[in-house]
Amino acid sequence: SNDFRNYGEMNCFIEGFLQILVAGQMQIIENLQERRALLEQAALHIQNDAWLVQDETKKNLMLIFEQGRLFDDYEEGFTQSMLQHYLPNDPKLRLRRSLDELEAAGYIRRIKQRPITYVSMWV
Repeated sequence: SNDFRNYGEMNCFIEGFLQILVAGQMQIIENLQERRALLEQAALHIQNDAWLVQDETKKNLMLIFEQGRLFDDYEEGFTQSMLQHYLPNDPKLRLRRSLDELEAAGYIRRIKQRPITYVSMWV
């Protein structure tokens, strides 16, 4: 049975291994579909928020925060420089002002001072 020409034992192992891989991939697909649906709900909620719709920067910031909450390890939050990287067309002053206004309105919260880091308050 230890002969190198004996492939029968290997087939059983490979079939079991592939079944594990397929089950894991199906679980990942289900998880991503669920998170995608939640992101679509969040985007709709943002689009229907009368205050956010008035300002494209605030709206984009909240979309970034929600994507981070749903798809990333969100406990670390977003620094101003990270957000500037995601929104390169927005001047720094506008971005900072929008973050301050979102914080004052309770949409986001500051979790760290240096560097200034924010997380979403939406759940």
